[in-house]
Amino acid sequence: MPIEIRDNQLRTEDLIALFAAAGWGDVPYAMAQTALENSYATFSVHRDGQVIAMARLLGDGAMAFYLKDFAVLPACQGKGIGRLLNAHI
Repeated sequence: MPIEIRDNQLRTEDLIALFAAAGWGDVPYAMAQTALENSYATFSVHRDGQVIAMARLLGDGAMAFYLKDFAVLPACQGKGIGRLLNAHI
């Protein structure tokens, strides 16, 4: 199945799962939800109905933006998915 990148559709559950898979620890649901709500933009990579990578963009909406929480599932690393996501952003 092809890979699809979706803008601003990252779900709280998927952010939590990717954080855990990346070894960044467990994030409480309410904290993850607030983080997503306050993101300038989110990006998620989907394959076979699963989110396999994600990134968040934070910024002031005018002049300053930075990439935050860029993660690819360990099983999907080394296959160009991160490069594809970065190019999309």
